[in-house]
Amino acid sequence: MVSATGMETLPDSVLQGSSKSVNMAPDHYQCLVDYYRELYNEKMQHQYATDIHQGDILVLRRIEKYNQIKLHGQMYHSLEAASVRGSYIQALFVASTTCTNAPSLFAGQVIYYFQHNLKTKGIHTFAMVCYYKKPTSQPLINKGVKLWYNEFDSLDYFSILPIAHIYAPFASAKYRQADQLVAIPLEPKLHLN
Repeated sequence: MVSATGMETLPDSVLQGSSKSVNMAPDHYQCLVDYYRELYNEKMQHQYATDIHQGDILVLRRIEKYNQIKLHGQMYHSLEAASVRGSYIQALFVASTTCTNAPSLFAGQVIYYFQHNLKTKGIHTFAMVCYYKKPTSQPLINKGVKLWYNEFDSLDYFSILPIAHIYAPFASAKYRQADQLVAIPLEPKLHLN
């Protein structure tokens, strides 16, 4: 289940710097099409589909790409920015289960930010995110930090992150095993002016 859609109203100050109009890479584009299919539960078609029917929604590859955003007074960068500092984020999701709707934080790194115009639905604003793999045990959870494998999960539709799901940045440090890192949460800055 997806709670924020990417169409939330944003202040003009969120999108920082200049944008580039580009076609998405094929693997990123597939994630976007899958995201829209999950979100809208409608028949979404690739730009180059040959079997298009009445009522299908065509998802174009063209996006407006940004290197950084400013959210709640906090500057977030991406891998494509001049500095990758600030590209490490915690994404907040609400897990729908039969028992609870508990929020979960996932550690990831933003590749880039972008806007996409889905005809008939409107403009969506997202981050393209690689998420770190989560180990089965969390021995440091009592200390307020989480362990993650120092490698990324495969890209899928969860990699398309509405920026409303960005919770806060995190700092990382290598853990005892070379293949793990510690995600040290940084308090979100909330400047409401």
